[in-house]
Amino acid sequence: MDLLFLHSAGPQGGDDGSAPLLRALRHELGDAVRIHAPIMPQPDSPDATAWDEAVEGHIAKLEQPFVAIGHSLGGSTLLRHFALHTVPQRLLGMICIATPFWGAPDWEVPDYALPANFAQRLAALRRLVFYHSSDDQDVDVSHLRRYGAELPWAELREVGGRGHVFAGVTVTDIADDARTMMAAPSTAAVQRRG
Repeated sequence: MDLLFLHSAGPQGGDDGSAPLLRALRHELGDAVRIHAPIMPQPDSPDATAWDEAVEGHIAKLEQPFVAIGHSLGGSTLLRHFALHTVPQRLLGMICIATPFWGAPDWEVPDYALPANFAQRLAALRRLVFYHSSDDQDVDVSHLRRYGAELPWAELREVGGRGHVFAGVTVTDIADDARTMMAAPSTAAVQRRG
């Protein structure tokens, strides 16, 4: 089974950015899952259009049913991509971790914002789970609640003690959600919501 992982903005690798989270997920999921974790264009100075085009290219390379996980900007980029385009039939579910809601107070960056009809477009997702730590000092947990208000069918998991980068902590719960999504039949009918 394939998993597409999109990292956060900023330096990646070593103990920077999403690298510790990615290592923890690789450890939890093991060799049975092929994790595709591309370095996105110019992570130190990301461009919304370039990241969107990169996502399209990486999804096109995936031939099997897959689960998508995005951390921080990676999560909001995936949401924006699927809201602007279409949700692939082979996408079994998506997990967003510490994901900013662009348009929240002090987060008004139109290039990253979701389109006006995003809730309707994202209803095609089979399953959508958000993780956010109550002690996140980069993206306040209020962003999780904003997603919950806009996407009432999404599953919200407010956790504690994981900060923004989820480094040095267990991610068994996230891996379990990914495994559950992967166990779902790829031919399952998409449930429309709303």
